[in-house]
Amino acid sequence: MTQGQVIARMGIMGLDVSLSTYAKIETNRMNIRVSELVSLSIIFNVDFNDFFTGLKLPKNNYFY
Repeated sequence: MTQGQVIARMGIMGLDVSLSTYAKIETNRMNIRVSELVSLSIIFNVDFNDFFTGLKLPKNNYFY
């Protein structure tokens, strides 16, 4: 699926996401909003928790 197709489906769900914004999210230059994350889980038919598989949190006072 192309970025344009994903953005179009997000638009159908009521989310206004530009190609530039989507590219920044994909390349970790911008944080994703929860609404965008949920829409992507629906579009790609994956469990919401799958996005967090293998996530490593930094070891600092904020998380531990």
